[in-house]
Amino acid sequence: MRKNPTCKKSEDPVKAVQKNGLDNHGLERQKQTLLLAIEQSAEGIALSDLDGNLEYVNPSFAKVHGYTPEELMGKHLSIFHTAGQLPSVKRANKLLKETGSFKGEIYHVTRDGIEFPTLMYNSLVRDANGNPVGMAATLRDITELKKYEKMLQESKKEKELILNSLVEQVVYQDTELRILWANRAVCNSVNLKLEEVLGRFCYEIFWRRTDPCANCPLLKAMKTGRPEEIEKESPDGKFWFVRGYPVHDENGVIVGAIDLALDITKAKQAKEDLRKAHKILERRVKERTRELEDKSQKLEELNIALKVLLSKSDEDKIKIEKDVLSNMNNLILPYVNKLKKIMSDESQKIFLDILESNLKEIILPFSKKRSAYHMSFTPVEIQVANLVKQGRRTKEIASVLNLSSKTIESHRESIRKKIGIKNKKINLRSYLLSLD
Repeated sequence: MRKNPTCKKSEDPVKAVQKNGLDNHGLERQKQTLLLAIEQSAEGIALSDLDGNLEYVNPSFAKVHGYTPEELMGKHLSIFHTAGQLPSVKRANKLLKETGSFKGEIYHVTRDGIEFPTLMYNSLVRDANGNPVGMAATLRDITELKKYEKMLQESKKEKELILNSLVEQVVYQDTELRILWANRAVCNSVNLKLEEVLGRFCYEIFWRRTDPCANCPLLKAMKTGRPEEIEKESPDGKFWFVRGYPVHDENGVIVGAIDLALDITKAKQAKEDLRKAHKILERRVKERTRELEDKSQKLEELNIALKVLLSKSDEDKIKIEKDVLSNMNNLILPYVNKLKKIMSDESQKIFLDILESNLKEIILPFSKKRSAYHMSFTPVEIQVANLVKQGRRTKEIASVLNLSSKTIESHRESIRKKIGIKNKKINLRSYLLSLD
């Protein structure tokens, strides 16, 4: 490279010194200051000839690649690139030689083989006659910047993924209600792509109007500085719950609003259906109540009639019992007693006593003196128990009933067991008489 290159066509050095009023001493001081600035710059700075051979590299440029400036002097710039990176480097240098400058991202590689992204500002260096004599490059390692960009991009994608997953329609609008961003639910609802929605007014797309809606919650939110909400019906007959949130910049100035809209048509319809069902149910309850009241009245009347019948039945029963007892005591038992007095045959007297006892047993229910224990006795046991109460012994009972004495003893044991005195020293006749 020729000495003292400049980035543009320069004046004659002597004329420049005269013009700026600088003598040789001042010019030398200026050159030293410029050199110090380049040497101490945080930006990487390098100079090469037109073939790419390095003629100068400042410490920052060398350090970012893992070299010292002395190690790079005379090396070709390909030392900073892998074989895969060189095509993009050649394209950048071609553009540089054609246009005089290049700005863009180029990947470099360190001495240890680590690739990293850089932002390059390259320009042609020309002599006093404007002829290109070399190339100048400034470099900035943008590894961290790329990380942040990637994080921001991922964060943006994550937020968009979340917002696009919502069933609610989310729209970001400026202060004039022009759409700046919308989620997938918005696009699907109007059957438009996002690029077809951006820049248009919300009231134009959603409400088919040429001016903002009355009581617009977004305009109200941007005016009050707090969230506002409203329920409204769209032209297609759907119902929406719309909430507007003001958006502030870092200085607290309102720069737009978020429109959050939820289709509540089904919920509204369900509520209306529930109201109608409730009304129908109330009517049916009233009708059923009247029916029950009518039935209750009829049952009450029937109950009264039944009570009258039962009362009459009880009276008739009492009358029958009285008649049976009266007839037995007045028309039958007196004659049985007369027969007992005139009858001399002992066997006949026994049968007569049995007849008398059985007649009395028959009228026991009517006289309300029938013992409860009879309910569990067999017919033969009832006969045996009655004869025992009359004082008859086992042989007598066996003769009367035409059974063996052993059988009668067995019935006596069964009777004792049923009335709870088995294996107890209690007289059976006395106990049976106590039960009446």
